[in-house]
Amino acid sequence: MEILFFWVAIWLILILSIWIIIGALWKFVRDFFHNNYSFFDVSFIMAYFIEQFILILLLEFKPLNIVLWVSLFALIVVSTASLQKLTADSRDRELRDLYTIERHIKEETEDFNYSLLEENEELKKQIKNLTNYLIKNKVK
Repeated sequence: MEILFFWVAIWLILILSIWIIIGALWKFVRDFFHNNYSFFDVSFIMAYFIEQFILILLLEFKPLNIVLWVSLFALIVVSTASLQKLTADSRDRELRDLYTIERHIKEETEDFNYSLLEENEELKKQIKNLTNYLIKNKVK
């Protein structure tokens, strides 16, 4: 029993340490994820494959603990699916943000182009007036 407590404590400390490191490097991890969508898609496919493969091996070589293996498998698959959903939501959010920025820039560009066209028309009118004025004054 003491050995089990010792290993549980070691695993908790290890997981907590990894979690703190990930938290400290979150901006880097987030940027890496958004620059490598395909890598993470393939990684999740591989994770699901490995999980299923391990379940098959455990059921083949340790069939007496079938309830434990299936329960752990379900817990791990649900956790993996939750992480995959989280990453997909993050990807969707990033794409929505980029679309919003693109749309805003497009609207600004269209407004600027429209104001340039109006200014151009005004300048044409001024040139025409100036030309007419010069022609009238030159003739006299």
